[in-house]
Amino acid sequence: MKTLFPGIALRFIAFCSLGFAALGAFDMSGTFSAFAVAQKSAMAARAQNSSLSILFPHLETVFHSITAINAMFIVFLVPTSIFLWRLAPRGRILLNLVFGGEVIYWLGFPLFKMFLLSDWAGGGGPSLWGTLGYIGPLANSGISSQLNIAFPAIALVVGNFAYNVLDRRQGMAPLPASVPHSS
Repeated sequence: MKTLFPGIALRFIAFCSLGFAALGAFDMSGTFSAFAVAQKSAMAARAQNSSLSILFPHLETVFHSITAINAMFIVFLVPTSIFLWRLAPRGRILLNLVFGGEVIYWLGFPLFKMFLLSDWAGGGGPSLWGTLGYIGPLANSGISSQLNIAFPAIALVVGNFAYNVLDRRQGMAPLPASVPHSS
């Protein structure tokens, strides 16, 4: 059992990552048509009440920015899955970049919204915050299935642990932090 752990864990993460990439691509396929509906409803609300015209001035920019970030994560899940399945050293690099980026994005998104309400954001903060609240769930549909179950955080921890076990078995253990490096 002990000898099978790294391979099984990394291949399970690879399989799940590929599944989440397919699911994210499927979820994003309907995002643009749903955005058109959301945009029309925002325009209708603006037409009925002129005070609403300042609520969502950044709708398209915010939507396309968040969707591009989600698409980038989904696209990079495919090579990550391939290298993880092969147990290649590049898999560890991509694992840390992609899933680490998703964790930072996942934790940073609420902090970014709080920043927009602070004095640092100036007068445009509340309108941008309202836009994020209105369009954020739709634009984040590509990776929301991963984030809902904390898959990036779990994959990051389990994947790095599995690679450490794999490295120790292959005799490639890194030097401890207390050992000075010679140049």
